[in-house]
Amino acid sequence: MRRISLLTSLGLLLSASACSVEMPFDPATVLQPIENALTDAERAFEDAVTDPLNAKPFPVLIGGNDEQIFYSTNLGDVRINFPGPTNDVVVPGFFGPSNLYRYQNKSREMIRPLVPGSTFLGLATDGQHIAYIAVKEEPSSPFDVRVAEIAGVTERIVFDAESNTGTRVVPTRLAMDHGRVAFLTETDGTNGVTLRVHDVAGSDSPIVVEARSVLSFALHGNRLAYIEEDASGSLRVIMRDLATTDVTTLADHIRVTDCEPVGIFLTANHAVWSEPAGDDLSRALSYEIPTAETRVFADTIVGRLVGADDRHIVTEEYVDRGSNKPNLVVVRRYDGDGKKKKLAEFRADGLAGQTTVIGHSAVWVNPGRKIVSAPLEGGDRRAFSAF
Repeated sequence: MRRISLLTSLGLLLSASACSVEMPFDPATVLQPIENALTDAERAFEDAVTDPLNAKPFPVLIGGNDEQIFYSTNLGDVRINFPGPTNDVVVPGFFGPSNLYRYQNKSREMIRPLVPGSTFLGLATDGQHIAYIAVKEEPSSPFDVRVAEIAGVTERIVFDAESNTGTRVVPTRLAMDHGRVAFLTETDGTNGVTLRVHDVAGSDSPIVVEARSVLSFALHGNRLAYIEEDASGSLRVIMRDLATTDVTTLADHIRVTDCEPVGIFLTANHAVWSEPAGDDLSRALSYEIPTAETRVFADTIVGRLVGADDRHIVTEEYVDRGSNKPNLVVVRRYDGDGKKKKLAEFRADGLAGQTTVIGHSAVWVNPGRKIVSAPLEGGDRRAFSAF
């Protein structure tokens, strides 16, 4: 919240009169009640929008780096608690709104309240901007993709559905980095999807990739990586240089299965992806960008690949333990030499999990709605409440 200093305004007024004035009071004493009232008003506003329904919403991780973590809370979420061992669930609020927070220097701050979108539809940030799929006043209207500066008040429509008749944004997935946002659209009368990359400033023409389907995609600097299904029904892994438009096929002719999930991530020097390895297992592979060499990072991984840095990968496993025990989330780290370590195991309540890699740490949300960050190289963890 920005505040105009009353004391500064008073000084400007007196200087304009070009005279000397003897004041019969101490301005600090007079203005202090006003300053206190403004502070109280700011706190009251933040309290009112933090959790107006007293629902204690789960935080949703949306980005960051080694210095800061960004997350949001969807004010329309509803948590349902069951007795006994059954896991609690969260019914997502489709219309939002959402509050955007930043955690930095052991302190959290609400930096953009009441974003007119929901975490269920998709939110992303690159630290300077926030991108979201906007909820219209008419529920039947198609979605827009909008971008706003985190510290500003204006927003820009990146993709206007009304101007693209017959084309719709596919909700729930956005990627954002270095002033670009990537998302999927689908068009009436076609059997595929379009992966679009837009410059949030609007200075460059959008990059458009047509595919039968896109299972995963990632942005990092000038690079776009994605896993697509080709015309034969198999998968291939593609990396594209957004500055030069050079396209590199990292892997192809990957068989498709319904059991093993696939995912791709970009780090400073690598593209890392998972692919089916048979018998309900997956393997992780790594392409080193400077040398153009591909290697198997781990022959078998347990769970979904959810993030990576240049030296590690992280997986999240959902463990279904039947009707008499609560289901669990297990977080694991794999090193380049194939060694794995369990980082956490906890009940799969509500939106617990969401494991990702932010900077050089594995980050997840625990069942108590706290955000936990564990350095991948080892060291002290940190955990903090969402609000």
